[in-house]
Amino acid sequence: MKKTLAFGLTAVMALSLLAGCGKGNNTGGSIEGALNEGSSKEPVKLSMWIRTPETFDFYKSIAEQFNKENTDGITVEVTQYPIDQYMSAIQAAISGRSMPDMFQVHPNLSLTQMKELEVVQPIPFEPAFADRFDEGTWVEGSTIIGDDIYVWPDSSFKSTAAVMFYNKDILEQAGLDPEKPPVTWDELIQQSKQIKDAVDGNTFPLTTGFKGAWFVEQLISHLATTVEGGGISMPGIEDKNFLWDKGVMVTPEPMVQAVQFMKSMKDEDLLDPNVMISGLPDALATFGDGRAAFFMDGQWHLRSLIQDFPDLNLGVAMLPSQSGKLPYFGTFGGASNGVAIASTTKHAEEATQWLTYLTDKFYTMILEQHIGLSPISELNETADIHPKFKQLIDINNATIKIQPNAAVIDPIEAKVMTEFLGKKTRLPVGNTVQAYLAGGELNLEKYFNDYAAEQAAFFEEALGSVKGASKDRWIFKDWKMEEDYTADKY
Repeated sequence: MKKTLAFGLTAVMALSLLAGCGKGNNTGGSIEGALNEGSSKEPVKLSMWIRTPETFDFYKSIAEQFNKENTDGITVEVTQYPIDQYMSAIQAAISGRSMPDMFQVHPNLSLTQMKELEVVQPIPFEPAFADRFDEGTWVEGSTIIGDDIYVWPDSSFKSTAAVMFYNKDILEQAGLDPEKPPVTWDELIQQSKQIKDAVDGNTFPLTTGFKGAWFVEQLISHLATTVEGGGISMPGIEDKNFLWDKGVMVTPEPMVQAVQFMKSMKDEDLLDPNVMISGLPDALATFGDGRAAFFMDGQWHLRSLIQDFPDLNLGVAMLPSQSGKLPYFGTFGGASNGVAIASTTKHAEEATQWLTYLTDKFYTMILEQHIGLSPISELNETADIHPKFKQLIDINNATIKIQPNAAVIDPIEAKVMTEFLGKKTRLPVGNTVQAYLAGGELNLEKYFNDYAAEQAAFFEEALGSVKGASKDRWIFKDWKMEEDYTADKY
């Protein structure tokens, strides 16, 4: 099995909540018998909880097919919880010892922590199961622990933070080449001004959703990556811009420039005037209805644009760049929304049979429905994929890069990252920038310099709190943003 190591994110759950959560029947090893002879003479009904609404119908329809086809008396019931209620449901289930057989993991509770607290057990896939998957899928602390798989990956780790959709008809109306969207900040400003002069007052050059502070943080950090000297951000920790060759966690000046760029777009009336009160679904509707030329958003909305707005002459492009450098996005690999088997279930083999059945069917479905990439490259290459989604795949392959990991050198450093991410800033980037873009007073340079200094202090505190940790392990002098930091580089 190909392996890399990754860091666990901070748990939001108090240890006392998990006290007394005993480990169930751990059935490690092969499931050959379960697959060939049936794992139980009595009917087995498996429960599975998920938190991603965009894939609920996929899980449900495949489960219905499995229930009809399975001859071993195994059935699966899939339940979806709203995203903002999911963690509370998991907490209550653990506290009440009423966990489902399987559940989608949450980024606020790492696999390493769940293992230590005896919440999960290994998934006894056949040995060859892991061999088909892309390098970077099987990551210590994310999908595996040691040689055991603990999380079934729901998609590829190659998912960029944001892209820029554009309306080819509006570009053409403004006298622009519909096949040449802007690739730099200057080009975006220039094209936006030309579009503003060519359209009526109900159509805007650029829309996005700044109502959610999390997306403000994500977009600004992603744009900052394109500034010369800027670091790279990663899913779940977008407020950091890592420079791994120097061991630096936040690069302030690129963040300043990214905010100033977006502020200039707003001050020159090149943004949708409702941008500060619009969530991404609102901005999606504005763009889909043909009232905006450009739309900066996460790639996950491609499906809605294709299905809900069939008359939209849609283009897909990378975010524009300040320096000409691509808008890279980092990853440690693994899976952020995978599925684990609860330690309390006595039906691990039956659950594994279901997950094995689910694999190709689910991955093909998310590909054909433009939701995400498969972690198995051969499926990405052979599935019947929409041309726009193929463009998105090309963007992901060009910009998503595996990052170096201090825990590969010594696993003790994983605890440093956990400690570091557990320290919360007084002035979060998203909320602060949101207020500034809305018209608030802020010394941007001072704020981001102070923020970077705070994060550096947090990192030193995290290092000091873990016996045996070393800052030297966090400096990778041969790191290059445009390259994957693969196992052979250690």
